[in-house]
Amino acid sequence: MENFDSGTILQYFSAASLGAMFIKAFSIVFSLVFLIYTVVTFKQTQEITRTITNRRNRFILTISGLQILAGLVLLVFAILFV
Repeated sequence: MENFDSGTILQYFSAASLGAMFIKAFSIVFSLVFLIYTVVTFKQTQEITRTITNRRNRFILTISGLQILAGLVLLVFAILFV
């Protein structure tokens, strides 16, 4: 067993480290909430396009799909780079 060094343990819980962990946790949670929001919005858009038909339904569904893609990119960015 290695020697117990209180300096290294305190280093993990320094203010800068805690701030970085808080920012990373906040960005991942926010990204997940945004992704859930975009999926729910996409499902609602699908229901609306089934009910109300017009010539722009495909465009609206494409925009909703791009929003889901943006949510996934944001989540991956938050996990890997923040």
